[in-house]
Amino acid sequence: MRLVLLLAGLLPLLAAQAQASDQGAARRTLGALCRSQSGEAQSAWLGRPNCQAPARPIRLAQRLPDTELISALEQHAKVLAQARLLFAGNSSCASQRSFNFTLVSLGVSAAGRQSEEMVEWGFESDRKSTARVWARKNGVGYDVWYVACAPLAPPP
Repeated sequence: MRLVLLLAGLLPLLAAQAQASDQGAARRTLGALCRSQSGEAQSAWLGRPNCQAPARPIRLAQRLPDTELISALEQHAKVLAQARLLFAGNSSCASQRSFNFTLVSLGVSAAGRQSEEMVEWGFESDRKSTARVWARKNGVGYDVWYVACAPLAPPP
């Protein structure tokens, strides 16, 4: 009888733990890198105490090795600065060259008609336009190779 009561008391605790793990509790993986997974959705961020998720964590298109992910997150501002040079030569990006962009996603994919897969950064501007930037790894940095931008959303 005691065992049944003990188990009955533990069931709500076990259910709560299972629900918390389904909701993607954050975990520190390497250095300052934190990851979270909720169902199929993965996200990552750097350097927050206790792996507290930022208001908008970076979505991961697929799992990247920790060292590659840390490098891509740390260098996203440099990559965006290099990409702005390519924006000028791309008709879909030229008008967005001076917008303020925020990193929203990371992945690996082929750029344009290229067959080679590269790291892909996804950015969203303060004006709700998007830019995708592909870069090749070059030593410890990246060389921006290709950019693509979505047109501005029509005014409401």
